[in-house]
Order: sequence, then C-alpha cells, then structure tokens
Amino acid sequence: MRSEAYMRVQKKVDNLKGFYIHLFVYLIINSIFLYIKVTENMDKGDTFLEALLDSDNFGLWILWGIGLVLHGINVFITNGKFGQDWEERKIKEFMSEDTRNWK
Repeated sequence: MRSEAYMRVQKKVDNLKGFYIHLFVYLIINSIFLYIKVTENMDKGDTFLEALLDSDNFGLWILWGIGLVLHGINVFITNGKFGQDWEERKIKEFMSEDTRNWK
C-alpha cells in the first residue's frame, strides 16, 4: 500500500497535469475559433488587422481565461482557500460531524 505522502504528491502531479491539459486545450480551441472568425471577417471585406481586432474575437478568450486563471490559482497556490489545508480541515470537520451523529 502506498504511503500518505506519496498519495499527496500523486494528487499534486495529477492536478498539475490537469492544468497543463486545460491550458493546451484553451490555446488550441481558442486559436481555431480566432482563425475562423478572422477569415469570416476578411471574407466580408475587413483587412486582416480589422478582422483580428474585432471585439467579438476576445469574449471566449477572456471568459475561458478567467476559468483557466482560477484553475491555476487552485493548482499553484497550495495554501490558498482551497488548498490541502482546507481539504484536511473539511475532512476532519465532516468526520467529527459523522461521529457526533452516531452517538
């Protein structure tokens, strides 16, 4: 059986891997949508620069980017609000409540 320390490290590695996958998908999908939007705008007569700087192009980047930043904060700030200490406190709290309910 694996040690508790190993399991914690494994969880951190899994979280980091999940963040990098999220970042990769973010870049690929947003780049594809940007390419499609720019080519559509250029077909309508816009110059490349006008098509690229169209405000409609940045909504998905910004909204999804906010989610990506929050994901990064959760992964890289280990002592943050939802870090390991928070998880351990919640586990102890729920176990304590569960013990009281059985008495």
